[in-house]
Amino acid sequence: MISEKQTSIKCSIQTRRLFIRNLNADDVSPRYLSWLKEQSIQQFICSRTQSIKDLIMYVTEKERDPAVLFLGVFDKSAGLHLGNIKFEPIDFSAKCTNFGILLAPEAGGQGIAQEACHASFKFVFETLGLEQVNLSLFADNKPALRLYEKLNFKIAGNREYQDRPVIDMTLNRTNFYFQNA
Repeated sequence: MISEKQTSIKCSIQTRRLFIRNLNADDVSPRYLSWLKEQSIQQFICSRTQSIKDLIMYVTEKERDPAVLFLGVFDKSAGLHLGNIKFEPIDFSAKCTNFGILLAPEAGGQGIAQEACHASFKFVFETLGLEQVNLSLFADNKPALRLYEKLNFKIAGNREYQDRPVIDMTLNRTNFYFQNA
């Protein structure tokens, strides 16, 4: 188990199709920035990073923060960056974290999100010793809602953010392992 005093969390996970590891500034590319400018993605995220320089600063900030685990999701055979997973903040005393995922538009519909989420949740539950993962999503993000329900997240509440309905969901360690037994 990782100590909360550790300065940064190191992670390296392999699945059948994916390699998941800490994201760093070297992973920032025009392609990655283009995802953030895609309307299909912008409608569901709050970030508005507009330049490579801003994106490098953002990734570097997250990389150095001991309460953040920022992961890149890569195609194992081609090495292509497919997306990111972020756990932030990680609260070791409460044994919980918030979660977010961003995939390249071309990576959708292939089960990549489910594969990456499953592997990363296993890491935070087993290696970091966390007990709960929380997330929020805009209610109209139906593909994400279906994914989170498949992963056994439960609805914890509803609210509004910038006049849009938001669903808060939670996954605890027991439900994760029960669903994946």
